[in-house]
Amino acid sequence: MESIEQINYLKVPVESVYKTLTSEEGYGQVWTKKLKVKPEVGFINEFDFDEEYITKYVYPLSHQ
Repeated sequence: MESIEQINYLKVPVESVYKTLTSEEGYGQVWTKKLKVKPEVGFINEFDFDEEYITKYVYPLSHQ
């Protein structure tokens, strides 16, 4: 499986980025609207891109 690395430089407060990457509303604005996301440790986030499978991801939360 190939991997894609994408780097974006943003001039916004870190809190804005954190909120976007930990909420359904935020991800829905920048990625896909078909998703299930909760900012909870261990929650399995689901992203549906209409490709006949659902991408799942668990990420640790660390906001400082």
